[in-house]
Amino acid sequence: MADGIPKEPELTKTLTQVTLVSAFGSSFQYGYNLVVLNYPAQLMQEFYNQTYRYRNNINMDTSLLLFLWGLTVSFFPVGGLVGTLWARPLADHCGRKYILQVNNFFPVVAGVLFGCSKAVHCYELIIFARLVVGISAGIACSVVPMYLGEMSPHNLRGAVIVVSHFFITFGILVAQALSLHVVLGTRRDWPILLFLTCIPALFQILLLPRFPESPRYLLIQKGDEEEARKALQTLRERDEVEDEMEELRMEDDFEKPDKKMSMCKLVLCRSQQWQLLSIVVVTLGQHLSSLSTIFVVDSSGRRTLLLTGFGICGVSCILLAMALELQSTIPWMCYFSTAFVILYAIGHSVGPGPVPGVMVAEMFLQSSRASAFMISEIVHWVTHFFLDMLFLHMKVDIRPYSFLVLFFICMIPYAYIYRMVPETKKKTFVEIRKLLEDHMARRSLGKMQLGK
Repeated sequence: MADGIPKEPELTKTLTQVTLVSAFGSSFQYGYNLVVLNYPAQLMQEFYNQTYRYRNNINMDTSLLLFLWGLTVSFFPVGGLVGTLWARPLADHCGRKYILQVNNFFPVVAGVLFGCSKAVHCYELIIFARLVVGISAGIACSVVPMYLGEMSPHNLRGAVIVVSHFFITFGILVAQALSLHVVLGTRRDWPILLFLTCIPALFQILLLPRFPESPRYLLIQKGDEEEARKALQTLRERDEVEDEMEELRMEDDFEKPDKKMSMCKLVLCRSQQWQLLSIVVVTLGQHLSSLSTIFVVDSSGRRTLLLTGFGICGVSCILLAMALELQSTIPWMCYFSTAFVILYAIGHSVGPGPVPGVMVAEMFLQSSRASAFMISEIVHWVTHFFLDMLFLHMKVDIRPYSFLVLFFICMIPYAYIYRMVPETKKKTFVEIRKLLEDHMARRSLGKMQLGK
């Protein structure tokens, strides 16, 4: 503190390390397993058929092969939904850090099952392992941004949470690179490709115990002020943390009426329904519609990035539909199609991809935050599951015009955010709660005046 003005917390070495360890060890799993089956799919289906022939002396029926492969793909989001349902009670009862440590058990088990499947001629191990690794991804998607958001100072919270999304993208990139036929995407090596999912989990098992539990969890939910102070001192790398301790006490006092907020209570709580609707709309838009966002989310603001991202995604959908329709008559339009796909990816990485996790962490106080993440991730995994099936039919039935449908879906969250969502950058959790209450009060007053 200088001249009576509190010094804003800085990005310390400890906070940087725990962010990287948590994001690589957990968030990376989701991105890696999301796309790791894409390239070796044909080789794995051949293995399914060979195993069936080894057991029964006949080839597998095509319909049965497609059914089993459908289970292999769909069990990942099903496991994600199961993990999401487990995340809230486990995170609130056991702690954020502890559940992340226990969660490493799932990818280690899955990696062993993946690695052994070909040697023991058992494709059922792959299907079950996909469910197991999906559970791990579901827990990680809920708990990692919660853990990082609660440990970060308000001036760095957005950037720190976005790191977890960057590692999801990094996991996708690594999986695509390793899946190439010149690396591990071969008939001999694809079990190794799947086995590698356990490496980040082993990395986190070794390193995460060095770091503290969430200070907010320790003080507000466990009532252990001394341990919360020690955790803050470790994270900030200084002894003077009384300003932040006072902020935690204020948050604890502010939310006393809402203690022990379960998912059902949160859904039924009238004072939280607008925030809840906001994260549902934004999470839905996230699916229908990185690195640069890490540096701008705390300077440009959450609302600006969401509007920019959804706007870019919407425009690129229209341009992509036009380019694909003209591609059959104008051959060189394929280059524009590729450019518009890249434009869409840029738009998604600017806002719809990373920012919803920041919003969920900020729009709810400690007692309701885990339930809010749970609801957000339920929407995430259910949407993931149904869109995977729906878009395949849209692509066949209406072809390029499927992107016009996506345009209108992108515009729904754009319009909602523009009218309903205020800016929350660089504010404490209590300040954000008061801002949201004032925002809703002004809207209610406006409606009353219009009614008159």
